[in-house]
Amino acid sequence: MRYFLDIETSNVDISDLSFDNPNGWEISCICVVSEENEIFTFSDVRDELFEEAIFRHRIDNEPDFIWNNRPLSHFHQFIEHLMWDDEHILITKNGAKFDIPIIEEYLGVSLEGLLNHYDIEKHIMDESGERYRLSELIHYHVGKEEGKLLEAKYAPTLWSQGYYEVVVGYCIDDCYKTMKVYDDAKMRGFYSAIDRNGMELEKVLF
Repeated sequence: MRYFLDIETSNVDISDLSFDNPNGWEISCICVVSEENEIFTFSDVRDELFEEAIFRHRIDNEPDFIWNNRPLSHFHQFIEHLMWDDEHILITKNGAKFDIPIIEEYLGVSLEGLLNHYDIEKHIMDESGERYRLSELIHYHVGKEEGKLLEAKYAPTLWSQGYYEVVVGYCIDDCYKTMKVYDDAKMRGFYSAIDRNGMELEKVLF
């Protein structure tokens, strides 16, 4: 089973933080979407509007809501859920340097050896030395008119203002967009991207 993970952080001021260092980052929510359209959300905010945000992201099937709106401390239950599937693969965009280390640091857990993790960002960097933004990958693999629901830098401010369902919805949407990018790249046999100037970037073998 394939699972696609994304996190959002709640640090409004990141002037003293580094994207390559998990120390000091705080998590607002962790979202996971499976290839069978299950949606898993974890946050320490209890908000009735979360359910509405989750329902808006249903596609063809009825998601399993067992895991919705669990506290962040319950994320280990999701990891235990993964461990039942020896063939699981957790797919992220920049999870190796950002999402996973921050989860480990913030929750005080070690995921080393527990996850079959594939990071799209790491794969592209290892193969080409280039960094493609998720929005650029979306423009190529999902559609030129498609994009992220909002820029990541706005999510912490929205969270601090109480727009929790907007941030959770955005996080879930990034999981789905990551899945679409991965599936299309796997079908084509390569990753590519379209930058903000409309230029197609170098193809990177899948």
